Amino acid sequence: MRAADDDLAWELGAPSRGSRRTSTWAPRIAAAFGNGVLAGLVPSAIVLAIYFYEHRDAPLPWVRIASILAVYGPGVGVLLAVFSEALLMITDRVAKAGYGLVAIFNPIVACTIAGVVAGIAPGAIGVIVFGSYHGPFVGTALIAFGLISGAMMVAVPLAMRARSVRGAPRNRIVIAASTVIATAILCGVAAVIAPAIVGGAFAEARYSVQEHGGIVGAVAGAIGGGVVGVFIGIVIVFGRALATRRR
Repeated sequence: MRAADDDLAWELGAPSRGSRRTSTWAPRIAAAFGNGVLAGLVPSAIVLAIYFYEHRDAPLPWVRIASILAVYGPGVGVLLAVFSEALLMITDRVAKAGYGLVAIFNPIVACTIAGVVAGIAPGAIGVIVFGSYHGPFVGTALIAFGLISGAMMVAVPLAMRARSVRGAPRNRIVIAASTVIATAILCGVAAVIAPAIVGGAFAEARYSVQEHGGIVGAVAGAIGGGVVGVFIGIVIVFGRALATRRR
């Protein structure tokens, strides 16, 4: 009789699968949203501050640009963080079925797709809005800095949450090592493709914004977002691999 009571108490006290699934999705998406806001706002503010200092004499509507960037930057960060988190959770669930599905449904593929999708609209809007101002070019270095620092601010907390799901502790040393490895790869890729993608997009937009500047920006945003997504995926993969070896 006591065993039966204990079993009944366990059944009543245990959360259902549906509630557990909801409680897993909601906090992770909410956390990704918050990370995305900071990941978009902080680098954007730094880039704008440096650009303003270097070109403060340029006849530009600085207040308007700052206001737009205060919305645009967090918007980009939120898209990247939320899409990456959502697709990571989906691919993790599919990969658990086995049958070698992890070769396709893995963090690198998930975050790359998320980055491509998240980069389309911001790329088009960025080129049309910011490319229409007749001022000095922001510069590939500043844009690359904003992308890389923002990607790191998305990748690190996402990787820590991904480790926790696997039962690994949130080891900052492991995440830092994973981030350094991924950053080295991203910087190498960015050094090669960023001048062509970013410079070409803004140069094109400067002369033909009304015709097809938005399309050029969307393509550039998708490519840049894909590269950033690969970076985030690599951080997660290395973080998980190092966690497995340490246990």
